[in-house]
Amino acid sequence: MLLVAMLASAPAHAASVQVFAGVDLSLHLNSSHPFGIGLNVDTSFMPMNYGPDVGTFTRLRWTGFRYATLSAGGRAGLHVPMWIGYPTYAPGFGADFEYGWTTSSGYGSNTVIGGSIDSVMMSARYSQLGSKRLSLHSPQSDAKDALPNWRPRRSPLERTIDIGARAALPGTYWIEGRPMRTERGVQMPSIAFNRAALAHRPSARRWLKAGADEHSAVHAFAQLATELSRLGAPRELVGRAWRAVGEEAGHARLCYGMAARQLGSPVRVQPMQAQSRAMGTRAEALVRLALESFVDGELGEGDAADRALKEAHSTADPLVREVKSVIAREERGHADLAKDIIAWCRQEGGGVVRRALASESRLC
Repeated sequence: MLLVAMLASAPAHAASVQVFAGVDLSLHLNSSHPFGIGLNVDTSFMPMNYGPDVGTFTRLRWTGFRYATLSAGGRAGLHVPMWIGYPTYAPGFGADFEYGWTTSSGYGSNTVIGGSIDSVMMSARYSQLGSKRLSLHSPQSDAKDALPNWRPRRSPLERTIDIGARAALPGTYWIEGRPMRTERGVQMPSIAFNRAALAHRPSARRWLKAGADEHSAVHAFAQLATELSRLGAPRELVGRAWRAVGEEAGHARLCYGMAARQLGSPVRVQPMQAQSRAMGTRAEALVRLALESFVDGELGEGDAADRALKEAHSTADPLVREVKSVIAREERGHADLAKDIIAWCRQEGGGVVRRALASESRLC
């Protein structure tokens, strides 16, 4: 798809994409065959981030169990957390406006009100697709002998209500590892590099993306260590978090260096500004710390370690093998740190932390 191709060519510091797939039951309000079923795929370019969101949508509907229609286009909207105290991973509601193309109605607009709830990620949509072109239609008969009676007219509006469920596809985590999160969302560094050379060195894009992820993780672990200390966590956990700061800085230097090596020119990175965030109550801080350690640490850094180890074993370049082996070993240590932090948060936070983790584990 064009938009997917555009995403693949986006700058290295752009937000990653998350993909959701779902199934809907459809009620067609102005059709003699009112019921149907639909499949949908949504992408989000700013996933798991309360605030603005943009992405794409694709819908395949089987209307009245008789004929199929395909719709696709772009979407933009706003995500609002359900609970103010949990801005990063709270179940929330989204309102989106979509504009695209459908096989049944030509160019038209599709206005969507959608929501996601806790573990089941429910979605509800109202769609109104109106044609902007003339179509041939005979209200009397579809038989061939009625062709002389066919006359041009506008296709009627199609009004549909869809209710269904969706889930994030495995492997579509929005970032590898632990990103720097603030009240404004994920913070990533700004990178300057030779874009002309990048067109001939596509593998350099992966190193730039990895470098940006690792760079963001430097600040994330500094934030983690500070918050652990404020919450009275064991000194051993705080020390391991500070040690991870240095390791992530080393990963970022290695990745930027590999990108510069392939581009044949230096990579310049704007310094990231350290930003603190409100801790909230102790219970809120423990829930957020546990959820971030689960998603960003146990899952995100565990996935990053697995990917790096696989790439180390599959490459024929000894330098790439050495870099990936170092990253795999240390990222695995960060995933283990996340598990220990989760265990401490369970102990300190009790039932509220356990319930939040249970809910998030069903989403992932």
